[in-house]
Amino acid sequence: MAMNIHWDCNLDWAESHCTPEYSFTRLDDPAAGISKGWNFRYANYYRQNGSDYRVLIKAYGLRFIVYVTGRAGRFNIIPLTMNLGSGLALLGLATILCDVIVLHLLRKRSAYREAKFQQMEDEDAYKAMNDEEAEESELAAGSAGAASAAVGSSAKPDYGATGE
Repeated sequence: MAMNIHWDCNLDWAESHCTPEYSFTRLDDPAAGISKGWNFRYANYYRQNGSDYRVLIKAYGLRFIVYVTGRAGRFNIIPLTMNLGSGLALLGLATILCDVIVLHLLRKRSAYREAKFQQMEDEDAYKAMNDEEAEESELAAGSAGAASAAVGSSAKPDYGATGE
């Protein structure tokens, strides 16, 4: 007979919630015709006064095997924060790795490089870049009425100092 005792405990809860589950299994073959249950034979051989002897022992009876398994756990903030920090660090490394692959190893790396980086050659390049971003956000936020009013205006576009 095998007794299985399984514990599955959450140590954040009270001890009364941690109760084992029991199950039982029959180890022998119930359909065996010769001898049911647990039994076996073994022999002890020895020599005494020049003669060989053998003692045959037949063992039978009940055999109990007890298996105890289980797991228990308790919440701890330290492993949680370590796992979250590691995950965020891996996400940061993933972007760096993708940039290295795209900008240095692919055939179309020049196209990716042009799309990723913007070359500024003006003295006040930072101001010009901020002005471009402000214009783009104004255009995106503009209403349909403002767009229709702009169509009817005859204002000349300002191309800057180039005079084009």
